[in-house]
Order: sequence, then structure tokens, then C-alpha cells
Amino acid sequence: MARRQVSMNEIVEMVYQWHQGRSIQGIERSFGTDRKTIRKYVRLAQVVGICRDKPFPEEAELIGRMKSLGDGGMLRKPPRTPAREVIVPHREWIEERLRDPRITAKQVWRLLREEKGVQTAYCTVKRYLRAEFQFGAPAVTVRLEVEPGSQAQVDFGYVGRMVDP
Repeated sequence: MARRQVSMNEIVEMVYQWHQGRSIQGIERSFGTDRKTIRKYVRLAQVVGICRDKPFPEEAELIGRMKSLGDGGMLRKPPRTPAREVIVPHREWIEERLRDPRITAKQVWRLLREEKGVQTAYCTVKRYLRAEFQFGAPAVTVRLEVEPGSQAQVDFGYVGRMVDP
């Protein structure tokens, strides 16, 4: 199975569910993420002081603490490599191209090769775009924290025709 990038929102949600008393196996079913991965992030949260008997910190505070620890590179930007060093001088040029909402990572890679003569792998360009510009990153979701019963929320969607007999 291929590796899947775990977003910071997912990590916070995993830790939150664990903090609320949910089992690792239950969190695995919820996210479809391997138990070892979930345990790794729960241990990381415990290292930064998160435990079930204390109140859960604000999301921004938790993220700050976890990022400061770094987990040996798991939460930091990828290290600079020789292939990335070839792309770095063209950062402004790439940023200019990314202003067009229709451009793809494949097109940036092709234009780098054709116009700038940069000979590097497509996956290297993709990783660079994600690390520097959050290009192609999944949409951010926000968990709403409200008192029980204080709000009613409705999702509107299209189901199709339904007949009431």
C-alpha cells in the first residue's frame, strides 16, 4: 500500500478522539489510518503534555507544541536535497505561474524543463510545490466547538427524487 500524507488536521483530530477516550482501534476505523501511525501521534502528543486527565488544549497551542517537537522530521518540511536545490532559484518564477488557477504541477514541471532547463523528476517538483506553496494540499476543515443543543446545523445536498408513498 502506498504512503498517504497525514494532514495536521487529521493528527489533531486523532489526538482529540484519543483524549475523549476512544480506542486506537476505533480511531483506526474512523480514519482508515494504520494503528501504528495513530499510536505514533498519540505518543507524540503525550510527550508534549497531552493526557486524558487534563483538559484538551486549544488547537493552535497543540499544533505549536507538536511542531516544536518535530518528531524527528515527521512534522517538519522535507530536508533540502540536491534536486530541490536546483528548483529553489526559480521560486519567484514558479510563484508567478501558480497565480493561474488552472495550472497543474505537471505543467509547472514541464515549463521548468522547457523554459528554464531544470532537469529534475516530476515527483521532486510536486513535493517542492506542496512544501513551499501548499499546492495540491487537501482542503482545511474546521471543527465547530459549541455547547450541546446551542446550534442546529443543516447540510444541504442533492439526493435525487424521493417518492413519498
